[in-house]
Amino acid sequence: MTVKTPVSPPLPNEVDALLRRLRMPYVRHAAPEVLAIAKSQGWDPAEMLRVLLAEEAARRDQATIRMRRRASGLLATIASAPHH
Repeated sequence: MTVKTPVSPPLPNEVDALLRRLRMPYVRHAAPEVLAIAKSQGWDPAEMLRVLLAEEAARRDQATIRMRRRASGLLATIASAPHH
């Protein structure tokens, strides 16, 4: 038995422009797939919005951690430390 993944249509131009303006790149990236799944499964609009905002928050957290690690030089210090 094969499960079909819903087709992810592109975001409408107005929605894409608003997400760019609000600087929400992770929502822009995830939205087409999440919208297709939400439509095919009959999600409540609030659930769809929750999923998109949770994705944005999680990706921002990951990006912040990567940025702080690079800024601290911690990875470079650990990589160059002698191994015993």
